[in-house]
Amino acid sequence: MLEKIFTKNAPEPLGPYSHAVIDEEGGMVYVSMQLPIIMNGSHIEVGAEEPVAVQTGHMMDNIEAILKSADASMRSVLKVTLYLTDLKDGRDINPVYEKYFSDILPARSVVNVASLPLGYRVAADVIAKKVYSS
Repeated sequence: MLEKIFTKNAPEPLGPYSHAVIDEEGGMVYVSMQLPIIMNGSHIEVGAEEPVAVQTGHMMDNIEAILKSADASMRSVLKVTLYLTDLKDGRDINPVYEKYFSDILPARSVVNVASLPLGYRVAADVIAKKVYSS
């Protein structure tokens, strides 16, 4: 059985997709690609002109909020796919990225893309394991 996740603690999706989908049988959480959008009502607060390190922090905050609403956490992330418009930005992204994970860093792929929505320089999607409360 699948469960869709939407949270008010992350920006609304830009298209017809869920923030995340949970596979209840396997306990896996699949988070859609997230951008560094920070909303203030209907106004985007963090634009594409922000440094890529700032963009990365906001993107990771959005992912963290979605995972929390799906009963998962950054500690339960198994796989991250980063999308970068410039691979050289990895130097600035990595220190911010590492702050969001514990001792075991998730598996990661980096994909160089020609562009991202709204002119952002970084985006990511993740796969995590749902954390069950006892």
